[in-house]
Amino acid sequence: MIKLRYMTIAIATLMGMSASTMVTSAAAKSTTPTATATSSSNKASSSKKTTKTAKPIPAATLVKSTTVDEELPYHIEKGYVYTTSGLNKQAGSAKDFAKVTWYTEKKAVIDRTAQGSGNSVWYYVKSGSGQQAGWIWQGNLEPISEGNFDIAMKNSDYFKGQKIISLGDSITKGYDGYETLDNMGYPTWLSRYLNTSVTNAGYNGAFLCDGGEEETDGDMTPINSHNFKNYDVATISYGTNDYGHVSNSLADIETTLRQNIKKMKSDNKNLIIYGILPITRYDADSNSDNVIGKGGFR
Repeated sequence: MIKLRYMTIAIATLMGMSASTMVTSAAAKSTTPTATATSSSNKASSSKKTTKTAKPIPAATLVKSTTVDEELPYHIEKGYVYTTSGLNKQAGSAKDFAKVTWYTEKKAVIDRTAQGSGNSVWYYVKSGSGQQAGWIWQGNLEPISEGNFDIAMKNSDYFKGQKIISLGDSITKGYDGYETLDNMGYPTWLSRYLNTSVTNAGYNGAFLCDGGEEETDGDMTPINSHNFKNYDVATISYGTNDYGHVSNSLADIETTLRQNIKKMKSDNKNLIIYGILPITRYDADSNSDNVIGKGGFR
């Protein structure tokens, strides 16, 4: 319909121009040629517009910069992305990069006195794909866990209005190998990609089974503390702590997992459950490819 509408407008415009041209031409032929014709060259010269050359923007000065320890994800809320620390050439506006996730790499103080301003803090950022990079003022960066960062997937309407809960260990909670980052675990990304609400019920050190000397409350803590009638979908992601620290067998883990799922289904028989296999774990001074759980499984 849109294409048809544009096509109709275009045809109507062309028809109108043709009719106007024909009327003008006919009128010109019927008029007695007593008036002196205006020189077309004079018209052309009078219609010329003078173009002004834009003054070059002076470059800002990089005062100091430091490497960012944690490359956290952000999106640009407003403003512009600049190609260099000189801040005199734009790569595009916030609208141009509305769906781009930026990761901070450097933090810098830049002096913009030459541009009519003073010192301010800027970040050198790269996109998740690594194909885009630039400088963004700190005030225009917003964590992906906040604001209206629209990166919903094409078919995300399938989950529209559905409530999701994610059960798991530190990986679900948001542990990045050094520290736990609030609202930065995969459930946050899941909520963005599916454009729906996701409750993060993960916690550090969670086991599927009895942890022995390193025993925690296990995953039964969030299982018992949540009523799954309030959710439409649940994800379960445990296991790295089990095969890395405890001596339970696969049969033990299967038994416990069945009990947990049974409880979840008793709350809500229509609950959709997705199981996420544990990722390869790493430990200090050991090859993660050769980690064999104390229960004898890899």
